[in-house]
Amino acid sequence: MYEYDLRSGRDFPEFDFPTNQDNDAVVNFLNWDTFFYTRQFYSMDTEFHLAAVTKMLSYPITIASVLHQYSPYSLKPKGPLTLEGLKSLAALRYTLFPTDRTQPWQDRPMRFFVLGARAESQLPPHVWKQLAVLFPDASFEIVFIGPECNFDRNKRRYVSSQRRIVKRFDKQMSFTYCTDYFHVLNDAQDFMPYDPYMDCFFLFHPGLGAPEAMDQWEKTIPGLLESKCPVFVTGFHQQDNLRDWNWLHSKFANHLDVILEPRENIFGSTKWEINDLDPAEVYQFNQQLFGFRALGVWGRAPRNLFGLGFAGGQPPCTPVALRGFIEYNPTLGEEWKTAFTTPFGQFQYNVLLLGLSGAPATFQKFMYGIFADMYFVTVVVYLDVILIFSESNEDHLREGFRRLMNHGLIVNLEKCEFEKISLDNWAITLIAAGRLECRMSNNRHS
Repeated sequence: MYEYDLRSGRDFPEFDFPTNQDNDAVVNFLNWDTFFYTRQFYSMDTEFHLAAVTKMLSYPITIASVLHQYSPYSLKPKGPLTLEGLKSLAALRYTLFPTDRTQPWQDRPMRFFVLGARAESQLPPHVWKQLAVLFPDASFEIVFIGPECNFDRNKRRYVSSQRRIVKRFDKQMSFTYCTDYFHVLNDAQDFMPYDPYMDCFFLFHPGLGAPEAMDQWEKTIPGLLESKCPVFVTGFHQQDNLRDWNWLHSKFANHLDVILEPRENIFGSTKWEINDLDPAEVYQFNQQLFGFRALGVWGRAPRNLFGLGFAGGQPPCTPVALRGFIEYNPTLGEEWKTAFTTPFGQFQYNVLLLGLSGAPATFQKFMYGIFADMYFVTVVVYLDVILIFSESNEDHLREGFRRLMNHGLIVNLEKCEFEKISLDNWAITLIAAGRLECRMSNNRHS
């Protein structure tokens, strides 16, 4: 039915993709319908419209849905994203959504490596251009790697090349084709150095656990882990995804961190395909998704940050308070009004805050923008309270204070404590039962 529709000779207005996005219009990544509506695509009125378009767009929009600041994949326990995944995505989003657009590192484009590229390398460039529309402040190099990544349409066959083939689409996007295996290119250090802020890997239904391919992937995975960059893997269906997941953990479980638990890909293709070798098997492109990276890339935030004391060997923590809010004790029974959600769960603030014209959410977003790449890596921020920790005492505060100075924020030294091992007297306390209390201490009246 799908193929008949494509050959029916009708007009295909659904293939006229919008080439810009209003800065004031937020893209909704909840599902295909909300994405098309908020991106102002042609109205997909039938299943055939949707199948034809989602099969192509599944590749770039899967990438965008994972990396975008409005990603539908929320933090555990409500979503599949792990805390380690949040750290990796925070680094990439720091580049994708820069607050300072004059930094020299932006001269180098972000690189998205697509390993084992086949159909995705044959997509028209304007399909991949949707990435640039969704991330207008970044430039991209899409690197296709694999023996079947370069298809010659004139000769109607795959062509190998000893050199990279580079095709520039516009000033924001270029395509690179490398017709060798990734482990060969990695051993030759062709793409080094890798940068977790600028590079990311995608494996679209690679068949990691397939008997005919697992030997090659066993040579490739160590290079991916060595890069320290996040890797995202899709599958045709749940069984295919589970086979790749189990194979990966059977071989490299002690060397990787899971950053995205296996789940259904929101932006998988809606078109059902039939396996020609087994007509009883039906599947969809990019139906499933999971992610991983090397173990301990960013280190681990102390488990007892908020007042339970640090275990032996954990770094000291410096609480820093800004001149932003005035704290006062609430009327008994009003504490519920301050409830908020953090990556540790839902917590309650036991002091009420005044200041900043009553705009704490705006201030929190501002603070997140300052410390986005350090968030839950060496910094934890809630409103005007900042907790800074690191392995090096010499560099313990330098970077944090530099950023505060650059943004014109003033530190209230009377409320700061330096290189603390325990935060029992601080206004923020994490209780073992999983409750975050922010309370007035005897020396913290403002």
